[in-house]
Amino acid sequence: MDEPPGDDEPDYAGLVRGLLEDLAGTSITSLELRQGELRVALRRVPGAGGVSPATEATVVEKSRPLHWHVVEAPLTGIVYTRPAPDEEPYVQPGSHVEPDDVVGLVETMKMYNEVTADVAGTVREIVVENGSLVEAGQPLLYVEPGDDPQAPPAGGV
Repeated sequence: MDEPPGDDEPDYAGLVRGLLEDLAGTSITSLELRQGELRVALRRVPGAGGVSPATEATVVEKSRPLHWHVVEAPLTGIVYTRPAPDEEPYVQPGSHVEPDDVVGLVETMKMYNEVTADVAGTVREIVVENGSLVEAGQPLLYVEPGDDPQAPPAGGV
């Protein structure tokens, strides 16, 4: 049995339950709520009764800085974080990426679609496992925007 949260601890599960109840019967398909360091993202597929698996798997996030950029799955399918099982991942936490750098693949209907970064920065967190099923719009990784700290200064010799 779940214990109620302490007086100083917010009831995140209750918040999510309340949001889901309030959204039931509406035409709203996506909601993102941010309050301080708390981020709640809910999505549902129109016409699919109930909550979609992606919504069920959505976690109340409270530790990621708001300026981190999310790289989302472009399509529903199987995500691959490495080009081949015996090769290194495309990116790892700490890797620097530039716009259009490949950070993964999503396989849909036997077609492999590249997932690319759309900002320059440092990969801070990868939130999916290699070979897992993802839905379109689901977060895959987080990038802290900014220049490569190890790059030589522009115009310098």
